Amino acid sequence: MCKQSNISLEELRDLLNNPKLRKREASEPAALYRSEFERDCSRILYSSSFRRLQEKMQLIGVETAAFHRNRLTHSLEVQRVSHSIANYVNHLYKKYIYDADDISLLDAAALAHDIGHPAFGHKGERVLDEIAKQYGLRFEGNAQNYRVLRKLDRNSVNGEGLNLTYRTLFAINKYCNTHRSDPEKFMYDEDYDALMKVRKECGLGDKKTLDVQIIELADDIAYATHDLEDGLCLSVTTLEELIYAIKTYSSDKYSAQELYNAGNLFEDAVSKVLCGIEEKAQLVNQQQFMHLFRKGLTSELLTMFVENIHFDGGELKIKRPYEVLCKVLSKVTFRNVTRNTNIVRYEARGEIVIKSLFNIYANEKINKNYSLLPPDYQPKKDYGRCKIARTVIDYIAGMSDTFAIAQYKQLT
Repeated sequence: MCKQSNISLEELRDLLNNPKLRKREASEPAALYRSEFERDCSRILYSSSFRRLQEKMQLIGVETAAFHRNRLTHSLEVQRVSHSIANYVNHLYKKYIYDADDISLLDAAALAHDIGHPAFGHKGERVLDEIAKQYGLRFEGNAQNYRVLRKLDRNSVNGEGLNLTYRTLFAINKYCNTHRSDPEKFMYDEDYDALMKVRKECGLGDKKTLDVQIIELADDIAYATHDLEDGLCLSVTTLEELIYAIKTYSSDKYSAQELYNAGNLFEDAVSKVLCGIEEKAQLVNQQQFMHLFRKGLTSELLTMFVENIHFDGGELKIKRPYEVLCKVLSKVTFRNVTRNTNIVRYEARGEIVIKSLFNIYANEKINKNYSLLPPDYQPKKDYGRCKIARTVIDYIAGMSDTFAIAQYKQLT
């Protein structure tokens, strides 16, 4: 993990003023009418990797009749929440900690923060890591972000990747370690070496920048509120189940009293929203009532979390009782939703699809001259076994759920 040190908000903000952070890995002429961060945001928004997020599952499979959140809508929601956090921090400290150009930077980071995550959600990530380990490699969604941004999704014929500014790259840099120091959350060696070199030059070391702290908080809040809305909409979990699950959640991080208090906070939010709607109940039918309730609860919780953010010990974080609710609510929602038979079936299908595609693409006897792969992913003659595996994993990881399923159907 990138670390926090006991540093003031102003000192942490000043670290972002280093001119080096506005530079790119490959030098380019400056734009006449756009800031460097606006250019970063545009490159991510127009990239094919970002567009493919629209058919990658967030919590619920994308092949359902109803439309639920996906990785793309989640990224857009994280973008909006990051704005709310930045504006609240400005309000809290009565000064512009984040100005308009900084907001463009947050936009870029929010859009990019999940760009390397594969099809079929967390299941897809685990399956690709399982495959990678057979070749002495690893796969991790956040680590893959950097392969996409620095290598795979090209912006021009002049080089690899989107050639983003260092500050944008550091704004999604949650983990400052390799798989050897943390086998769960890490960066790939090549990206770690390149970015840590610049971090040291800029005086960042292994500190989390203020940018990535905002993006992390926005991501946590989006998970806790928006996934809850989808879960309630699908009727795969109930408010009573959630309240009980929060109060009885098993955790070494939070005491029983903290969890009980978090459950009470959630109950209070539910009651407040219900009372607000019931005052005008004659204006709506039951279906409208439930729709307004889900939207109202999402809004109430989001506001609650953002308005209880503070800076403490070098870290921007949600005040303790609300932080407990935010973290635990997202976990119990995920657990309750993913136990649903349709979700379990969808993820099991994803595992079969990913493993089958890898076995076809990586097998030269079946995939002669690797001609089933696009030209950009066809291994060179000097590629060894491990490098071929990495190339095939990169290709599969970039697929949307629906494209992966279509390829599986065509090839089998």
